[in-house]
Amino acid sequence: MASESTPFCVSGAGGPKGGAAAKPHGHVVLPGRVHDALIFAAGAAAAVLLLLGTASFLSPTPVPNLVALRSPAVSVSVSSAASHGLAPGRTFYDDPDLSYAVGRRHLTGWDAKRAQWLRLHYPRGLNASGGARRHGVRVAIPNVRATMLAHPEAEWIWWLDADAVLTDMDFSLPLHRYKDHNLILYGWDREVYDARSWLGLNAGVFLIRNCQWSLDFMDAWARMGPASPEYADWGKLIGEALNIKADNGSDDQAALVYLLLKNRNKWGAKTYLHNDYYFQGYWAEIVDQLDDIAARYLAAERRAPGAAALRRRHSEGEHARYAAARNAAAKRSVPGPAGGGQTGWRRPFVTHFTGCQPCGGKPNEIYSKETCADGMRRALTFADDQVLRAYGFRQSGPLSDDVRPLPFGYPAARQ
Repeated sequence: MASESTPFCVSGAGGPKGGAAAKPHGHVVLPGRVHDALIFAAGAAAAVLLLLGTASFLSPTPVPNLVALRSPAVSVSVSSAASHGLAPGRTFYDDPDLSYAVGRRHLTGWDAKRAQWLRLHYPRGLNASGGARRHGVRVAIPNVRATMLAHPEAEWIWWLDADAVLTDMDFSLPLHRYKDHNLILYGWDREVYDARSWLGLNAGVFLIRNCQWSLDFMDAWARMGPASPEYADWGKLIGEALNIKADNGSDDQAALVYLLLKNRNKWGAKTYLHNDYYFQGYWAEIVDQLDDIAARYLAAERRAPGAAALRRRHSEGEHARYAAARNAAAKRSVPGPAGGGQTGWRRPFVTHFTGCQPCGGKPNEIYSKETCADGMRRALTFADDQVLRAYGFRQSGPLSDDVRPLPFGYPAARQ
């Protein structure tokens, strides 16, 4: 994480990144929106933006999400602002040319503008996190860009596609690993830079730093999209470079691979491709293992040293401490990396139903409707049970909507 004393944008050549020889699986990213009925508080089966703030000892005053494409300029005097409890002083929000829209006007000097805003509003620092749910078709770029401007207090913006489900409620993003990078993706260096494969990464889940580099990157990415007058030309160039059909070559994932491949020093050096845990995991490799994964975690809690304390009921405010204790118990007895992976039995951090097209109108014929729908319900139930347990409940089965109470002392007291 960054603070006011550290650069808001990482520039220059990055450090070494771990590559992998494994072949990518299921990395086709397609548009979609999951029906509201599938969304539960524990799951993230909607396009979600999470805001991760800078480090501090103080909690901030809540900051409203200021989203407006064309706002008239409003003049507020310093004395008037102070009398209403508002931070005095001019900021980038007072610029009448500021626009949240992509392509209207290139925004420059963002790192300095953001730093000045933070000093004015949080002179003693902040520790902010929050979320904003976005529904709709593939609108990652305008949503992320607008969120950066609306939330200058956020150091990182985390985008998850509509078909991605959070399935480990105890896992925390290892932000310290990403201190030298600005864009984090699940993928393989070898597949992107050597094989030139558009399946070498997945663009449906990404973490991006709130900084000038990221704004410039998204402007370059957006210029290759369907709103650009050069869209067809880009499709041809991308298709030739990646050896795919032109109609596939113009999609956002292929465009992202093309940008990294053709501008490795500028964009690739600050992009972190990794697959050491399920930053996003292909659902077909995961859903059939969820019951066994849950059983292994319960067994670990029964046998863990100090397991009685681990199973105590606790408040939501204590979740982080209990999550750390459960993760320590799992590390001792459940093989695999924290956050899950293609080996082992740890909980997958994100289960991504890429290829299912749950909201695109026409399901992907490669999979049966039951396979995708039942898989998504299993993943949501797996996540829900982790949350419901804190309240003394769990769902009756992986495909059941019924909720039942748990005995006191669960899982030591079996049901």
